[in-house]
Amino acid sequence: MDFLRTETLPIVNTLKWFTFGQADCSTNEYNHVYNVYKDNVKVINKHMNGRQFLAGEGVTIADVQFVVS
Repeated sequence: MDFLRTETLPIVNTLKWFTFGQADCSTNEYNHVYNVYKDNVKVINKHMNGRQFLAGEGVTIADVQFVVS
């Protein structure tokens, strides 16, 4: 849950602001943040390998947070 809150959510928000024009950025800035996002998703995918839920054997707040972010 902490990884999603401290790593994933800020990256997703930044990409959202750049994409929808809520913040100005250069192409280099956008590409940098996008590449950081891709690296972040690789970490999540590795964690999820063979798992159905982020934590435990059922849906937890971590799964909900991930879906809504």
